Amino acid sequence: MAESIPMTRAGAEAIKRELKRLKSVERPKNVHDISVARDHGDLRENAEYHAAKERQSHIEGRIQMLEDRLARAFSMVVNFLDPDVIVLGGGLSNIERLYTTVPRLLPKYVYAQTVDTALVRAMHGDASGVRGAAMLWA
Repeated sequence: MAESIPMTRAGAEAIKRELKRLKSVERPKNVHDISVARDHGDLRENAEYHAAKERQSHIEGRIQMLEDRLARAFSMVVNFLDPDVIVLGGGLSNIERLYTTVPRLLPKYVYAQTVDTALVRAMHGDASGVRGAAMLWA
């Protein structure tokens, strides 16, 4: 079994911010850069195209690394609490890819033979925490 990674709330927030930036800013900008570079003609001698493709590879590698860190952090929750479900809230709930990649990675880091813990989106999306806090005042 691979090593689990303890994660603080600040660490989870940093991963959330970076994933959001990579997926909503860096990746679309990179796709645009590749498109512009393609418009310049012959791709074999197009330095802009090759630089953009290399950047694309870097962005995807970084996203995969962050998803792996989340899986390792969630594995600690599964190993110690054995929950039926882990609910993603805040900005993480808006990243569709996490609902398929993180559960696929979890078994590498969990002590049990099988992982039955579901990873689900908060019922009210990224506003769930605000709604919950508001309910405390009601």
